[in-house]
Amino acid sequence: MQLKNLEEKLIIAVVQHKSWDYILVPYIVAENIEKMTADILYRLTAVDYMKSKADYSPEVSKILKTIYSFDDNTLMKAHSKSNFLNEFLDKTSKPITEKVIRPYIEKKIADVIPLIIEQNIPFFFKSHNKTLYYEDEIKVAKDNAGVIFNFNKTENGTEYFLNIKHDNKEISLLNKDLIVLSNDPSIIILGNILYNFADIDSKKLLPFLTKEAILVAPQNEKAYYDTYIRKVLHSHTIKHTGFSIVEEELKKQAKLSIEKNIEGKIVLILKYHYDGASYFFDDTKQNKIVDFSIENEEFVFTISQRDLTWEKEIIEILGSNNFVSNDNKTFKIKDFDTDKELVFIEKIAAISNELADLNLIIKSNLDKKYAVKAPKIEFQIKKKMTGSTSTL
Repeated sequence: MQLKNLEEKLIIAVVQHKSWDYILVPYIVAENIEKMTADILYRLTAVDYMKSKADYSPEVSKILKTIYSFDDNTLMKAHSKSNFLNEFLDKTSKPITEKVIRPYIEKKIADVIPLIIEQNIPFFFKSHNKTLYYEDEIKVAKDNAGVIFNFNKTENGTEYFLNIKHDNKEISLLNKDLIVLSNDPSIIILGNILYNFADIDSKKLLPFLTKEAILVAPQNEKAYYDTYIRKVLHSHTIKHTGFSIVEEELKKQAKLSIEKNIEGKIVLILKYHYDGASYFFDDTKQNKIVDFSIENEEFVFTISQRDLTWEKEIIEILGSNNFVSNDNKTFKIKDFDTDKELVFIEKIAAISNELADLNLIIKSNLDKKYAVKAPKIEFQIKKKMTGSTSTL
């Protein structure tokens, strides 16, 4: 229980606001255990909370303060010069509502829902009825849900539809009641279950509440495959018929570049190369490389995965040799005097064999006089006349 008074209980209600769509509102209810109901006693306003905040734990107080950050009075102070709430609600323009206020509310909802779940505060959908039935309580789906993208190529074009996947079950969206609490990240209520999604915008789900599928005409297929489906394949697994998906292993190589940063200090820059494409370790949105082609009139996707285990191994070797980084991209030697260029070169040369075993090469833009001390490092010689570079 969140309250000292055991006869009363805090619940969070999902309420449809006349201006902002669905929001969260705290209520105090009195439970009737025998009837499995809860009667709403009153809405817990910010003023009510301030009068009784000693009754709430710090965790619950944080939840309530977050919810009050998007109540009507707070929004009016932030977005209107009016002191009259009805005037603010009636005259706020649609662009301001859609582009400013609603995104702000959704961000706060996305922040607070994990806290509500953690504190085990009940969720209810509230209409005009003052009695809540526990059989109608909104349940929270354990773990994030996912989506299944379905693409079926036929003679008449390509059919596209989405299903929700949770707990190894597929859930159709067709003819379902869906409430959107947040678009990105996607948080929805379907039936009486709240689902969180890590990697999709809620807007992508909405067409399939009323349509079995979207049909892409044959004349638009090539562009659709090369743009939309290709983008989906970067971050999702799909179900498909009528075209091919081939997995391919790419040639990989890592490169360490020894350079001086804008402060004149020596650093290592680490980058990973896969068949011409290059990435820093934290380019996490690009873990897949997806190519699209047409072979013998058949649409073909070739998918290659970055080897994140290999990438991490290189970083771990650098770390074990006293190299430190805040971003896994630029590395320095811990507690190192950056004026000692030779010491830096010798340090990296000492582990060059270990790094070479992981298919990594080292290049340096420092003076080539250090080449004798580090024969396995490629030193760049800059020609003054042309500005071109050759390798020693």
